[in-house]
Amino acid sequence: MAIIYSYPEKASPSGEDFLVITDSAQAAPNKNRTKSLTVDNLASYVVSVSGNITGGGTLNTIPLFTPNGEEIGDSIMTFTTGPDTITVGGRLSTTGDLVVGNRSTFAGYARFNGEVRDAANSSGTVGQVLTSTGAGTVAWASDGGGTVTSVALTMPAAFSVAGSPITSSGTFAVAGAGTASQVVLGDGSLGSLPGGPFLPLAGGTMLGNTLHGDNIKSIYGTGSDLEIYNDGSNSYFDNKTASQNLILNINELNGTEKFKVVDTNSADTLMELSHMDFTIYNDGSQIIKATNADIQLAETLKLSKGITNSLELKSYTATAVSTTGPIDPIQNNYAPTQDTLATLCVDTSGNVVRGEQEATFTFTTAQLNGTLGQTLISAPGAGKAVVVTYTDYMMTYTTTGSTTNNLEIRQANLASASASVSLLPSLRFNEVVNNSQAGVAPFYGFYTRDIPTGAGSQGRTYAVNAPTTIHKQNAGTYPAGLTSVSIKIRYRVFDVATF
Repeated sequence: MAIIYSYPEKASPSGEDFLVITDSAQAAPNKNRTKSLTVDNLASYVVSVSGNITGGGTLNTIPLFTPNGEEIGDSIMTFTTGPDTITVGGRLSTTGDLVVGNRSTFAGYARFNGEVRDAANSSGTVGQVLTSTGAGTVAWASDGGGTVTSVALTMPAAFSVAGSPITSSGTFAVAGAGTASQVVLGDGSLGSLPGGPFLPLAGGTMLGNTLHGDNIKSIYGTGSDLEIYNDGSNSYFDNKTASQNLILNINELNGTEKFKVVDTNSADTLMELSHMDFTIYNDGSQIIKATNADIQLAETLKLSKGITNSLELKSYTATAVSTTGPIDPIQNNYAPTQDTLATLCVDTSGNVVRGEQEATFTFTTAQLNGTLGQTLISAPGAGKAVVVTYTDYMMTYTTTGSTTNNLEIRQANLASASASVSLLPSLRFNEVVNNSQAGVAPFYGFYTRDIPTGAGSQGRTYAVNAPTTIHKQNAGTYPAGLTSVSIKIRYRVFDVATF
């Protein structure tokens, strides 16, 4: 007889623990006898193997058994909430009906290998299209067809139209109504070549004036050699190509015909050219007259205002700003007001016109810390020498700092190819950049340097045809707060032929 006791529940039974069961399958008198079995004995009836099912998976991924049937792994289906969604990562194949109770969205294309039916389960007939019933469903319907009653085409007078109107089907044919020598104008009418309201490329006769606004030029020559125009202030007959002559070709001046330049305001003749003769006038009076072999001057000839018997060579100073150079010291052949480059004024023979030049160079901190040694002023050429007269320095900085590096300007002389003509010492540099100023950055500091006379001498020698260059004296870097260093150089160029 089994004795039933009341025991506390065992939350974690072991395999050897006994379970009490009633054997109801036995016939009397053994029916309903009490028997026992272990937990392990019960497990053999629950699974076909004695080991546990193992495996692992990803959260919200619907699992499937692996081929051995003993492990669970990830499938291609995942589940998300809000709204509840099952996502199939591969193809979805069904052998039965697929019923969608709500809307469906196709991100790609939808391909139907079978028939497509409407809400009435109809496959439609040839020529029908799916159309909305207006009640939230679609149905197969005929496309309605259509006919043309009459369509006509009209064109401007420059064209002719055939095949119009079309009452059922047909083709419009449009052709030009003019001849091969005519063109279509903007209003749709025809114009003739020549004789139309335009000048053909082959030339023709102008019937009226040609109007050119300010800076609208008539240009001649394949290289735009000659320009004729007015800029609103002055009129120009501008020969643009170097080495080309400006020739005024007057045919058969035999003494009766004359070429004249006339002041239209006063009717005074300013210049007159006849056969072998020319005359230049001023206020109606002759000042220069050439007759065959003689040139006659007026009693008083003024070369310029206030000058009657002498010429004056004025000094010339040019100013320019360059980032890293170099500048060309013998390039500018223009007037002193056209000093866009720091260059000398040189005449057409290459002779230097006396005058001092001035140039400013600005170097960033990155350029200063890099490899310098580039040319500031190019070599002026054979028989010419650049002579530096003085230099000024301006340091622009945002925070204080210091350096151990000198900044040196070199100009070759006969004794040394790298002789220093001006030096920004680190000591003087630090005096400026290592002292903050009042106000808001950037700050500025200046240092000026007269050109030294040299050790034990009363002057400095310079080499001809030698450039002016800039260098660092050692590898020391410049302060991070330094924005730039600008250098103003004043110099002359001497020509041995015109010294």
